[in-house]
Amino acid sequence: MIYQVEVLTAWLDVDGNQNHFIADVIKRYPGEWSVDVQQEVIPPNPNLVIVVGVITADTLTALENDGEIEILTSEIHIDE
Repeated sequence: MIYQVEVLTAWLDVDGNQNHFIADVIKRYPGEWSVDVQQEVIPPNPNLVIVVGVITADTLTALENDGEIEILTSEIHIDE
């Protein structure tokens, strides 16, 4: 089964110079991910970002067991 999810994850500094960032979930988990880079800072931690993705059931299970990523929503994805 395929799922559409919305997750809360950290930004990772790719180059160590705070010039290029990637969302942690995108770096570590397969899927079709997208980030709205214009979204507001999420208090109290401005290092967090909401990412939307289309993922497999196996990836969803892995995310559910990952203490560093919070699943905000998940639903079965119906390709229209």
